[in-house]
Amino acid sequence: MQTSAAVFNPEKLLWVNAEYIKMSPPAQVAQALLPLLKAAGLTDDVPVISDSWLAQLVVLVKERAKTLVEMVDWVRPYFGQAVTFDEEAAKKFLTPAVVPILGKLLARFETFPVFSKQTWEEAFKQLVEEEGMKMGQLAQPVRVALTGRTASPGLFDVMEILGRDRTLFRLRQGIERASV
Repeated sequence: MQTSAAVFNPEKLLWVNAEYIKMSPPAQVAQALLPLLKAAGLTDDVPVISDSWLAQLVVLVKERAKTLVEMVDWVRPYFGQAVTFDEEAAKKFLTPAVVPILGKLLARFETFPVFSKQTWEEAFKQLVEEEGMKMGQLAQPVRVALTGRTASPGLFDVMEILGRDRTLFRLRQGIERASV
């Protein structure tokens, strides 16, 4: 017979919750997330949130979030037209030095009539090669331009979830910010 009181372990609870989120079907997590998104005012920024778009967004961030509340923070950058920059990230990665290369990338992306993950990825890699850069030298400024943050899911997954128009808009916004 045990005589000591039970011990509540909050870290274990977070781990169990994170595992539950990871194992649950994305559509189920998306439905559970919807009221929290509404409470955070995020659904006001997107006229129509399709169930499939939200489930796709959940797939992108579910490995990083331990709770649905935390997931709201992870998905915040994918709502609305404009991006809100983390000041530290913008100062570090959106500098006048990256304006020409971001401009070249934007010009290439604008020539594609629709978003194609493969086409955009090839154009991105080709530009990195032509400029003699490392992938991260372009990827980080683009990530900050698109999400306002230095951490995100895969860059081309981010572009896919944002779609062509918002990706181009946010790249322009990033260039404008870097030009200051």
